[in-house]
Amino acid sequence: YSYYNLIMIIITSLLLISLVVVISVKPEVRIVYLYQGSGRAVVSSLSLETKLFINKWQDHLDERLRNDPTWPFNATVELLDTQSSVQYTNNLLYQRVYNSSLPPVTVVGGPESKYYSLLVAEWCHHHKIPYVSYNSGKLTYPREEVFNTSFFVSPANIFQYLEVINAYRKVGVKSVVSVSMASLPPGVPMPYNTETCSGAGSYAATMGIDFLADITVTWKTTKDELLEVIRNIRDEHNPDAIMWCDVYSAVSYFKEKQPVALFKEVNYLPKALTVLDNLDGPDVDDYKAEGLFLYVTQGIFSIPKVKGSDYTEGNTPYSSLWRTKKSINNVNEDLNFGSTSDAPSSTTLINEWYQSVRNTNIGRWQLSLWATFDVIEAGAYLAAVTSKDISNGEVTATGMYRALQKMHVNTPLGPVRFDENGDNKAYVSLVLQSQSTDTSTTADIVYPLRFATSDAKIIYPMPTWDERIYTWKLIDENNVRVSMIVAYICSAIIVLIAITVIIFRRSPEIRMLHYLHLVFICLSGLAVIWSLVFLWQKDNNETQCNSFIWAVFLPASLMIQLVNVKAYRLSVFLVASASGRRPKSFTHMRVVRITLLLLCFTVAILGAVTILGEPVRTKHVYDEYRQKFDEYRCEFQTVGNALMYLLVLFHIMVSILCVIAVRNGMEDFRDGLIIKESFLLLYISLAVAYIIQMLDISSSAAYLYRTCILSVGVTTFIFRMLMSRVVKFWIPKSLRVSLGRIHLVYVQPVYQTINLGSSTFGSAAVHDMSSKGSTVSPSGKEDNDSPTYAKEMPKDDNLKSMVDVLNNPRRKKYLDEVAKKSLTTENIVFLSKMIEFENDWKEELIKTTGMASNHMKPRAQEIYEVHIKACSNEEVNVSSSCRKAIEKMFTEWSENAPVLSVEDAEMIISNDKSKKIKIFEKANKEIMIMTYQNLWSKFTVAEATGMALEGEKTEQEEKRRSEDGVAQGFTAIDDNTPAAEDQV
Repeated sequence: YSYYNLIMIIITSLLLISLVVVISVKPEVRIVYLYQGSGRAVVSSLSLETKLFINKWQDHLDERLRNDPTWPFNATVELLDTQSSVQYTNNLLYQRVYNSSLPPVTVVGGPESKYYSLLVAEWCHHHKIPYVSYNSGKLTYPREEVFNTSFFVSPANIFQYLEVINAYRKVGVKSVVSVSMASLPPGVPMPYNTETCSGAGSYAATMGIDFLADITVTWKTTKDELLEVIRNIRDEHNPDAIMWCDVYSAVSYFKEKQPVALFKEVNYLPKALTVLDNLDGPDVDDYKAEGLFLYVTQGIFSIPKVKGSDYTEGNTPYSSLWRTKKSINNVNEDLNFGSTSDAPSSTTLINEWYQSVRNTNIGRWQLSLWATFDVIEAGAYLAAVTSKDISNGEVTATGMYRALQKMHVNTPLGPVRFDENGDNKAYVSLVLQSQSTDTSTTADIVYPLRFATSDAKIIYPMPTWDERIYTWKLIDENNVRVSMIVAYICSAIIVLIAITVIIFRRSPEIRMLHYLHLVFICLSGLAVIWSLVFLWQKDNNETQCNSFIWAVFLPASLMIQLVNVKAYRLSVFLVASASGRRPKSFTHMRVVRITLLLLCFTVAILGAVTILGEPVRTKHVYDEYRQKFDEYRCEFQTVGNALMYLLVLFHIMVSILCVIAVRNGMEDFRDGLIIKESFLLLYISLAVAYIIQMLDISSSAAYLYRTCILSVGVTTFIFRMLMSRVVKFWIPKSLRVSLGRIHLVYVQPVYQTINLGSSTFGSAAVHDMSSKGSTVSPSGKEDNDSPTYAKEMPKDDNLKSMVDVLNNPRRKKYLDEVAKKSLTTENIVFLSKMIEFENDWKEELIKTTGMASNHMKPRAQEIYEVHIKACSNEEVNVSSSCRKAIEKMFTEWSENAPVLSVEDAEMIISNDKSKKIKIFEKANKEIMIMTYQNLWSKFTVAEATGMALEGEKTEQEEKRRSEDGVAQGFTAIDDNTPAAEDQV
């Protein structure tokens, strides 16, 4: 029994021991990690960092295996030195993979140098082994097939430019050029530069953007050579965008080759300029403060941050070495975890450890290196707890690949989770753009829009160097040159008129208006035109703003008021001539005095504007990024605006009153008609310019239209007013005669047909104006500009003929028709009423004497009854023949018999001292003269034509009646009736 019990105890012990052994045996994870520990191109700091971190990680794994009974795997890290040789690395991998005496590799990590990523990735892809590294350094995107089993904690270099290319497409970039600094002294390759820019250019080509050139430069390329590179890009390619990759451009050693400063020196910028890193930071603060980095873009990849720049490892049994052991009791503590001193972030913890070892802060590369360890650890843990991923006590490479695909781990670098391509999809590509010169601020995120900083948006095209500076120029654009061309043409016409006036100043046509006055009008017009060109621009400096109202409005006022007073002077002569009396003296000096008096009103208004509502130089920003297009306009205050409107309306009203005073005198008083048309041309141009100014058009276009329209308006005003005075000196007499004949034969009949009156151009009667009727001043010198007529003044017989027509209804109907067509019906109505008024006056006077006769008849009968009648009480001794004569007169004394005849009434009225009947005589004579001059010739034609038609019509009517009568006679004869015989 005792023997039996001993055997059972032994068996039970063996079973227990076997069970413990089985339980304690954990699946192996074989990790091969490559690094550069030796060789010609080794970077000792990288090698030391890799060893430091590998040792720290190995200690962590061993500690978990010893102290955590739930830890599911046993990790073995094989650290292999590549000796900085591609060939050696290839041999090393061959010996490790194909050595049957060694256990299979579960996962490969590293190397820290990107030069070997493609080689290692190809090996791992061929043998179906997962490869984990922090950066691929791959040139193209998306990745090639050889990377199908690779996992990268940080994206490929070109990933940071993916959204740059997308942003380019969005804003309309059509072409791109890349420039890369390919090496550093003394010839160390810089694949980070070339891979980023060249890869981004290739990716841009797949997205429909023309990749015009991939330019590489080296550390030996001089500053002058770089400047020439930029000039060649501008002249040969002129791309929309340039990508310049030189990560060390901010280092003091390379500062003279700072790309943005080089672009500034060449004074060239593409529509978009993108640099690699170095958009912010102390190394470029001087450039940023100077404004060189404004609107320059940079592509980065980043992980959206939840708690500033720090991250915390996940609350998992794996990949949590740098996670504080503080327990989490509620949701708020979980949200605040990693941001307080008693619960610091993993980034803070690993930095504290690194400072204790290296006495400096940890960098991004070291964080990326540790992130690869966290990823491998997480993948191994997840695969080790999955039975199907374990074979012969080893975690299989396939199981590790599946675990890495579904793994999600938080690291001190940030979260890591891989997409189907093996890229860390927690990363996003962002586009930064520097939009401030404040060195205390950083560049704004402008794309993708969901990550944009506040309301920041990409500024494209970026302003050129010249567009960033506001400079005032007198002639800064094509519209000013066009305005100058128009001003030159207008000035040439006005100067030609002025020269003609001066040369032929003794000619009657010029002397009538006084040549100095005409010269003043021309000089004022020139001042207005060139002030519009150079002082009233779309962009004004302070001098222009203070002087343009004086330079434009004062000469314009002189020009207009001088013509206004001239028009009023002409009206004086018109009234005098119409009344048949000698006009009073109205000297040219008096014209000047009145003009200056009116000009004082303009000066007073402009002075009030300057004092009360001085135009303010106001800045208008059209593009906040392009100061070149800023404009400063002279804008009036409310009082100033009101006063300027008052000034313009005052001139318009004075012109209207003067034109009304001078009248157009029908077509025969040419001076009045010309002045009226001149003012119409001027004020129409003013109205058109004002309307255009109110439209929603650019200030440049408004300046062009305003200047050209008003310049042409001023020129046509002067030309139309003085054309008839000077054109005869420009055109030979023979040509003028020919033009006059053509006008009379072809043009005038057409105008008469459409009732527009005779043309004022081409008529010898118009242009060959005389000075008949001019007066002589008291000084004995000719000093007037009496009105010029196209026809002689009508004589009394002519006016009597007009009265006869008005008294003859048959003839008057033709006059009414002509007046209606000429729009002067009111003149005929007025003249008819004047005739009726005079006739009614006479009739009323004669009728009144008839009433007096009726009233006196009873008195006469009373005297007859008392003193004349035979046997009356107080009979006087008269002869019988006398008595019979008186009695006969009583018998012939009829009721309402007038005492006066028409001739007697006219004589009595004409002897009336108050001249009541002549109250309208002056107006009647003026209208009679103008109507005769304007309508008589047309009336005679119309009357002759009308009477001829009436005669022809009467003749045709009589002929028709005769024919009808004969026809009726023959019909009656044929009928043999008595009635028919009577008719015959």
